[in-house]
Amino acid sequence: MGKHGMTDAYEEKFQASLQYQDFVSDQLRKKYGIILGIYSSYEYQIKFGESASGIEVKYDRRMAETGNIYIETHEKTRPENPEFVKSGIYREDGTWAWLIGDYEKAFLFAKNQLIHLHQQTQFYEMRQIKEVENPTSKGILLPAKVAIERLICIRQFTFLKGEHLGK
Repeated sequence: MGKHGMTDAYEEKFQASLQYQDFVSDQLRKKYGIILGIYSSYEYQIKFGESASGIEVKYDRRMAETGNIYIETHEKTRPENPEFVKSGIYREDGTWAWLIGDYEKAFLFAKNQLIHLHQQTQFYEMRQIKEVENPTSKGILLPAKVAIERLICIRQFTFLKGEHLGK
């Protein structure tokens, strides 16, 4: 177990997501004049969302490799839990937008647009969207190319390689 009572693998992913949030906050402030105002306490995140701006930041470490953007819809805290619960885009808080990406680019989506997209299952094949499930998370894979071409994302941000602390 890690220092926060998490498995070592979960602790590593959690720390990577926190570092990505900091990177994005810094980049958006410096390059685009956007202040996220990330909340660090669990209580504020549950009540108001991840940030004062209403933008949730998600690190998709496999986006460059797969060409897809992962959008979470349900989760389990542990694989042995019997049922998934609504999470991600279905979490009810002050979040109105999701920024999903990696250290080279990120996509900004309206949360209600992602919910609408998830519910339009009859168009999945046409839009090359796939439902996926792993032991603790369920969601959809949206090709980044489709997000841009179909104007599903509000805006795309680009970052320069080597601008984050881990490189």
